[in-house]
Amino acid sequence: MKPALNFKKLLFLVLVMLGMVFQFACTDSNLQSEYDFHEISADFKSYTAFDSSSFWVYEKTTSSVDNIDTVFVTKVTYDRRFHIDVTTTGYFYDAIELSLKSSFIGLTKAETSAGEPYQNSQMNENYRVYFLDGTYYSIFTPKFPLDSVQLLGEAEGNYTNLGFYPEISISGTTYQEVYHTQVIKNEGLAEEFVMEFYFARNFGLVKYIKKQPYNGVQIVDEWVLKDSRLIPISK
Repeated sequence: MKPALNFKKLLFLVLVMLGMVFQFACTDSNLQSEYDFHEISADFKSYTAFDSSSFWVYEKTTSSVDNIDTVFVTKVTYDRRFHIDVTTTGYFYDAIELSLKSSFIGLTKAETSAGEPYQNSQMNENYRVYFLDGTYYSIFTPKFPLDSVQLLGEAEGNYTNLGFYPEISISGTTYQEVYHTQVIKNEGLAEEFVMEFYFARNFGLVKYIKKQPYNGVQIVDEWVLKDSRLIPISK
């Protein structure tokens, strides 16, 4: 009789677990339906979201030493998150994380995330990058008006959209619909450094400039895109 009794217990436990899973799924679905949900637009993905095995080849124009670096996308992760602060009742939003590998530029991860609408903006997302030294910066948030400085805090510094170009030539290559952004860290201090970024549709980052002091001299690094193989993310 024991085998039959054990089977009944096992069946009971399975039914209980299935009931809990169903209840959780329904609760989660009801919770999501109560809040706004922000997706990442196709437009923003065309600047920032590229699938595994994509890569960019950059040339450092300000030096002849270690002047070629390839940035690889090694992994893509999708996430759905919840945001709440003192100014909103909260909303769900999508995020895409790209695991990156590079030798000299030092990029380790890039994160594309949907955000709240701002004024009449068409792209409300944010693109943040992470470096080997542990620093991270929001470097592409096109919804903010041109020349409007965004104070992102001590960790990320001050962000500004400097320009938008329907067409621009960079190192002999012509790109369409290019955004020019800037991040200033430690602004006004002796250790202030400035980063500028150019993002082109269907190519992502096509130019990166970093200016920082070293022993009383300003060091300028400029990386420009020389080649790429990019696979757009479809989902």
